[in-house]
Amino acid sequence: MSSILKRIKASNKVLLQILNETKAKKDDLKAKIDDHKENEDNIETNEAILEQIVYQYSRLKQVYDDLKQSDADFNLHTKSITKDERPQLSAEMDKLLEESNFHETLMYALEAINLLEARRRDLERVLKKLTKVNANDATINRNSSIVSTENTTSHSIKTSIKYPEIDIGNFDGDPIQYRSFFDIFDALVGDTEMPDITKLIYLKRSCIGKAKNAIAQYPTTSENYQICRNVLKNRFGDEKHVIMTLHVELQNLQVGSPKTSDLRKFSEDVERICSLFELVGEDANHRQILVSLEKALPKSVLDRLLLLKKPTEEWDVETLRKYLQQYLSNREHVDAVQNFKSPSQEQPKQTSSLVATRKQGQRQNQPQGKSNQNFCPSQQQQRGRKGKCPFCNESHGPSRCNVFGTSEVRKNRAVQRNLCLKCLSSKHDSSSCSNHFECRLCHSFEHHLSLCHLINSYQAERSHS
Repeated sequence: MSSILKRIKASNKVLLQILNETKAKKDDLKAKIDDHKENEDNIETNEAILEQIVYQYSRLKQVYDDLKQSDADFNLHTKSITKDERPQLSAEMDKLLEESNFHETLMYALEAINLLEARRRDLERVLKKLTKVNANDATINRNSSIVSTENTTSHSIKTSIKYPEIDIGNFDGDPIQYRSFFDIFDALVGDTEMPDITKLIYLKRSCIGKAKNAIAQYPTTSENYQICRNVLKNRFGDEKHVIMTLHVELQNLQVGSPKTSDLRKFSEDVERICSLFELVGEDANHRQILVSLEKALPKSVLDRLLLLKKPTEEWDVETLRKYLQQYLSNREHVDAVQNFKSPSQEQPKQTSSLVATRKQGQRQNQPQGKSNQNFCPSQQQQRGRKGKCPFCNESHGPSRCNVFGTSEVRKNRAVQRNLCLKCLSSKHDSSSCSNHFECRLCHSFEHHLSLCHLINSYQAERSHS
């Protein structure tokens, strides 16, 4: 059986289940007014019934629409297959339709949807009358009656009925998030055929903080759905407010450190802010934005970007963003290559007794009162330490070693001698190294200069010059 037929069969089963539930609750899903009860009790009772109707309606409509769409998809699929495959597929479909009473089920579902829609309208009219009577009995003015009605409604609505879970997310009134929130909301709720009262219920559930307070005073009725949307748009969707907020965020942008990960986060923030500027029609290439980005970047990184720029190119925000992406891609590639270890390079971990013996020997060789367990010498200190190369023990710096003349050979030698790849110390491994010196060739913080993949070509150029 094809995936479309399986989907039709599953949806039809769910639809039959919902229809049976609706049929069992048919007599309960209508307006009820008890003359022996207080007006507020009647409001509470009918609001609970209204929630049940909206819930059943939403479930029925969703599954009904899914079945109709699956039926349409099946017809399109039938046209796309070969003539030899069609008879078998048609036979499977006919068998499914006969076993599930497909068309009859769709007819009953449509009748149930229309019934629930009519009863929803009746209940809304009843609630309006009850609310109006309640306001008149309390002899309060028109403005306060709206607030009183909303307070009564909010207090009385029961949460025993759960609406289908739709992951819309929350909106707290942040102007920057306004457009993205409503794009998602409209895709999942706003542009569907749900009743407006259901849309308003989902909207109120998604709003928190300032956004929630802005529409809290409006009763949950169909008429107030568009009103609440307009309130949120006027309050939080003003593009001038969004632009001002983006400029403030841009001024506060900082790079945590020259590390690749921090620079990547900075770049992602820049891309997001510039995209939002363009979305609201603001010039993302403005000179002031360029100045803010130049101030936020570390000097060494900014120098590198300016070197990447071609002489004929204009230096603006777009150019800065382009070369920042290129620069980060290069650094991430270098980091990945330098941090890679093949299985043959993996050294077995020393046993605890060997580690203890080694640490004890280190302590004996240290000057009294000093500890260099976590000491991480700089590259300059390493070059002058005892005047010996860590690769061959000769009297020259590691970057000038000809015995181990290439970065690849030096790296293998460093692994063989259990040297830290960042500072070439034998006192610790790379994972516990506290060295923060930048390679002056590729600007990585993950390896010593002598291990850089660019040093081979760099030294070759120097030898020819």
